[in-house]
Amino acid sequence: MNTTDAKRILETALICSQQPVPVRDLRVLFEDALSADSIKALLAELQQDWGQRGLELVCVASGWRFQSRPEMRAFLDRLHPEKPPKYTRATLETLVAFRDAAGQGTLAFQGGSGSANPTPHTPVQAPAAPNPAANRPAKP
Repeated sequence: MNTTDAKRILETALICSQQPVPVRDLRVLFEDALSADSIKALLAELQQDWGQRGLELVCVASGWRFQSRPEMRAFLDRLHPEKPPKYTRATLETLVAFRDAAGQGTLAFQGGSGSANPTPHTPVQAPAAPNPAANRPAKP
């Protein structure tokens, strides 16, 4: 197999891969006919071939992959602009309440959703007296 075909196979495998591909997996493409050093040399040639394009071949911790160049980011962001997350009114009120309370150093009691006045507390009552009739058996 000549180097042009080998480079084409490597290039196709790396472009089609969803994740970085280690050299040992790239050797499987050639049924171990090429050594790891020769594959690394072919990858270095591919890096030079792609030097003036919008993509670059890079080696990351988990293998080799194609990625867009950093200078292309401004153009690619136009395709998929990030939209701020849409929160419900209740979520926004909660976020604002926690932000304000965190600034005070304590979490204050919030009296309900959107309420200006805190909810009234129910007074504490004394326990009820025991009912002696409750302890006898029920009628059949």
